[in-house]
Amino acid sequence: MFHFRYLLLLLIFANIFVIDSKQTNGKSFNKRAMKTFIELARNARFNRSNDYNTNMKQQSYIYHQIWTQLPFYGGDINITEPLDAFLSNYFGNEAQKYDLVKIPNLSVAGISDEMVFRIKNKSTQKTSFIIKVFYWDKHNNTKFIPELSSLDFLKNQHFKNVTTIRPLAAGKTHVNSRDYVLLLESVAKGTQFGDLLNKLTSEKNKTANNTHLMLIFKKGLEALGKGLGEFHLKQSKEPGHLSTFEIVKLRETVNKVVHGNKKQLIERFINLTEVQSYVNSMIAEVKKRPVYHSFRHGDCNLNNVFFSDKTNKITFIDLAGLHTSFDINMEPSNKDGMKDFCELQFHMEHKLTGYMKHRQKQSLFDIFRNNYILMKGNSFDPLIEHFYQTRYMLGWLHVFGGYENRNVSDFAKRRHQTFFQSAVKFFQVAMMKNASINHTFSTSTIQIPQTWKKTTQFLRIVLLWAFLIIGGILIFVLIKR
Repeated sequence: MFHFRYLLLLLIFANIFVIDSKQTNGKSFNKRAMKTFIELARNARFNRSNDYNTNMKQQSYIYHQIWTQLPFYGGDINITEPLDAFLSNYFGNEAQKYDLVKIPNLSVAGISDEMVFRIKNKSTQKTSFIIKVFYWDKHNNTKFIPELSSLDFLKNQHFKNVTTIRPLAAGKTHVNSRDYVLLLESVAKGTQFGDLLNKLTSEKNKTANNTHLMLIFKKGLEALGKGLGEFHLKQSKEPGHLSTFEIVKLRETVNKVVHGNKKQLIERFINLTEVQSYVNSMIAEVKKRPVYHSFRHGDCNLNNVFFSDKTNKITFIDLAGLHTSFDINMEPSNKDGMKDFCELQFHMEHKLTGYMKHRQKQSLFDIFRNNYILMKGNSFDPLIEHFYQTRYMLGWLHVFGGYENRNVSDFAKRRHQTFFQSAVKFFQVAMMKNASINHTFSTSTIQIPQTWKKTTQFLRIVLLWAFLIIGGILIFVLIKR
């Protein structure tokens, strides 16, 4: 009996070992490995209790740890073979069900020598997974760890209006004398906002189908406002100030316009000295304004946000830039979310100009803005919004100045003219209000969204009728007595 127990234990341990060794080539192994990489990535975040040099040493050590633990999938002059080995490791025999398709002219976090691949199901032709290929240089600089850290961060926030993508597996390869990290992710549900706008402005859809697309887009804008507002809702406990980096960027932009080679062309329409004076006075006011820092995506353009019509939720992708906006304790660092909001507005304005009338365009922006303010409440600061709008409009002055001299189609020329005139009008209106800039952009002047106005009006009418009816009944009773 004694020997039988030992034999039984031996068989159990042997069985566990066999099962474990089989799983090391599949999803179970990758799941355990990803858990290790994510835990290490968490510690690579900025720690406020340490000085800068200590933080950098800690990060460098963690980056090295992750690199040494990543499984190697071979080297080649072509990325395809390592990717095939990577997929075979994760899917096993099921890898034959998928096709590997490179997304053309697409980069990760703005770096052009990094690649994104779709994993398409052969039978349905739908994208089932995404592989991101991150460059890893000799100084341990890579966007892989910030992306992993940000995905983990979003997962732990439990947002109601935002869904998250999941990291599934990671590995490394060596191609053309360069080191790369491979990251397999679940696919974002729904449609990119950029694609929605492209369909909306396409000539093919200017029929009855356009009405259906417009309804979906309006639903998407409502979900985007709520999702982005919720994303920015968690703020620093103590107020700080707008980042010096953002102020420097605005000064650089205004100097580029005022001293650029298009100065004479632009000054036929607006006095650039007055524009520069206005920008300086606005910056002086912004510096006084307390700012509660929040999380920030960092590259919040229309192609990095998906909308699902089925769930009415949004999904953010390309999240490496988010990493710098929170610390090791998941608290906001020194970023403000308003830049995300204004960047999305600017991209929508750019896409829709020339395809819609100003009033129709403005009604769409109001859906997005009002739902964002509903989530943010009084923490929404119109002066900070205006600060970022000013930067984008200066860019339009610089880029579209002298539009009439361009050798482009008549339609493109009309669009460029509209962009330029919008920027000129923006500064003309802003400079008229310059004397009362603090009052004009006070947080107390936030407009209540239309949905709230309508509800308030309805309640007033109901209360008035109730008062009249009750008053009438009381008068009738008194007369009868």
